[in-house]
Amino acid sequence: MNVAHTLAPVHPRIQQLKALERVGVEIVDKYEVIFRCLQCGVGWSPEFLPGGGMPSDYWRCPNGCNSEVSLTA
Repeated sequence: MNVAHTLAPVHPRIQQLKALERVGVEIVDKYEVIFRCLQCGVGWSPEFLPGGGMPSDYWRCPNGCNSEVSLTA
């Protein structure tokens, strides 16, 4: 029997929620993985990497609102 498996998206860790807030980002939908910039209001969903991980800059606003800040600082 051949069973197809789908990869579940990798959600940001709970401890990263405050870090996202510090860089001006909120999670709109944790299941569809949709973010929104708190400055300009644009929403986006990162393109997942092979294997289901998120790129290191998944939290960056597409309009560049938070381009000068760091998620880890």
